[in-house]
Amino acid sequence: MANIFSLRIKKNEVIKTINTAGILAIILGAFSLLIYLIFSATNNGVPFGASLSSLIWGVSIFFILGLGVCLRNRVFAVGLIIYFIIDRISSIVLLTISGNMVGVMSTLIFGVFFMVVFLRGAKAIFVYHKHIKKK
Repeated sequence: MANIFSLRIKKNEVIKTINTAGILAIILGAFSLLIYLIFSATNNGVPFGASLSSLIWGVSIFFILGLGVCLRNRVFAVGLIIYFIIDRISSIVLLTISGNMVGVMSTLIFGVFFMVVFLRGAKAIFVYHKHIKKK
């Protein structure tokens, strides 16, 4: 388990690390859509007044970036990290404004985990292109 949080990547783990980051991005997008549908179906209201169209844009960006990471594209890997950071900052700001400190803490905790996985995936893609693809 401690190996997940390390940024050291062995050459035999490169492909697995890349696929993990890409699939996790796709799952994160699907989970966001699922949470939205659950909130809207239970009539509790949607957090922050988010519209379905804005959520679909966000989810589709995660899907596209995750697919690009699975295809070992460096631009998509860096884009995923940048988009994830922007998404976490906006979530923290909105949760702080609404006074939901439990949401802020869970966003920070899960954000660190996802960020490490995405960073490992991006590093693995660069390792892949530098060392493994040349063979």
